[in-house]
Amino acid sequence: MWIKNQTIGYKNLDIKNFDKASFGNGLALCALIHKFRPGLVDYDKLNPANALDNIKAAMNAAEKYFGLERYIKEEDFIKICADDKVFFLALSQPTLPLSVVDFEVDF
Repeated sequence: MWIKNQTIGYKNLDIKNFDKASFGNGLALCALIHKFRPGLVDYDKLNPANALDNIKAAMNAAEKYFGLERYIKEEDFIKICADDKVFFLALSQPTLPLSVVDFEVDF
C-alpha cells in the first residue's frame, strides 16, 4: 500500500487498511502531508488522542497549501472512517457530495 510505505517511521502510526484504526485519529493524513511538505504540519506535536484537531490540521494544510476544497467536515471524517467501504469511496471520489453516500455509524 503506497500510503503505508510513505509513512514508515512515523510514531503512533500503523496503517493496515482504509479503516478507523488506521485513519480515524488523523495522524495518517498529517504524516502524508508532513512527508512531502514538513513545514505544513508539526507532526511531533500531534496527539493521537485528539483526532478532531489532527484532522483539522490536515484539512487546513490541504486546503491552504494544496488548493483542495473541503467537501467534508472533520466530525464527518471520523464517522466515515468507521466504515472502510464508505471511507475508500470518499477518498477515491473527493468531489462526491456526502449526501449521495448513505452511512450509519454506531459508536
